[in-house]
Amino acid sequence: MGSHNRINSNEGRLIFHKNHDKTPINAEAAERINLKETTNLCRADDGYLTACSGWENLIQVKKIVPYTFCIPQHLWDHVKNRQPFEYDMALRFGLEFDLKEIEKNSPGLIYTEYFHTMMYLRFSSYLYRISRDKALIAATELLKDSFNIRVAAHYKNLEDIIQLSPAGYGIFDSARYTALAMNNRRNRGPFMIGQRLYQMIFNKKWNKQAYELCQAEYNYQVPISEEEASFDSNNW
Repeated sequence: MGSHNRINSNEGRLIFHKNHDKTPINAEAAERINLKETTNLCRADDGYLTACSGWENLIQVKKIVPYTFCIPQHLWDHVKNRQPFEYDMALRFGLEFDLKEIEKNSPGLIYTEYFHTMMYLRFSSYLYRISRDKALIAATELLKDSFNIRVAAHYKNLEDIIQLSPAGYGIFDSARYTALAMNNRRNRGPFMIGQRLYQMIFNKKWNKQAYELCQAEYNYQVPISEEEASFDSNNW
């Protein structure tokens, strides 16, 4: 995966089995993937990723379809309220991936349980890594420009277009935001964007093939909260 000295170092690179499990995700989740709803993406001078709004005529931008975990608006709002740092880092992680480009290079992959298991587990490893010493850098990067990530959940129904914007550590002092990051660090990953949420969205447990790959290639470790929780509890 290369050096992680920079936040965006090869984050969007995919390592996956060529003969991956092609079991499709459920129809409701698939409808939340709309390759026509794009986000403007540019790179700042320092090399970090920035999502831009209204800069098309000033600098070169790339239109991407970021990864948004197939999460509907009401659940995004819930995560943002309960775990704002985790929410911000999920947006930051998702901007490293262009679903339109992945679909072009590997047709059908983004509609499989294998792919989404891989992405959820990769996010867990990413969050664990970044929550130690890159947390405020990554959060500041999100806030360089005012933007919304617009994703059509069911694009034929305009009421289902979701709007995602960073929580930002402006809602806390930096010490409080750092404390939230350290909570994720101690937990070895996310509290909310994990196995229980995956099961809520896709009505399945982790894809076994993708799980084994993420342990081998992305150093996935089960978060402590998932080891201790029973899935019939009210953690959500």
